[in-house]
Amino acid sequence: MLHGAVYHLSSKAKAIVSGFHKTLAREQKIPQQAFFNPLLDKNANAYQKATRKVMKEIRVAIQKRDGF
Repeated sequence: MLHGAVYHLSSKAKAIVSGFHKTLAREQKIPQQAFFNPLLDKNANAYQKATRKVMKEIRVAIQKRDGF
């Protein structure tokens, strides 16, 4: 019988994972205000700006698919 290490997520990590899954399942929306979403901040770094661009493209594709 193998005995290995057992890992547990912290409460904060569990909340992040849970929120991510809810977002993927479309049960929770991604905040569109810069105050709640640093990707939308005017002082965002290059990575955040690139991520923001991809998010917008995905949002447009979903809206077209769903007929919005």
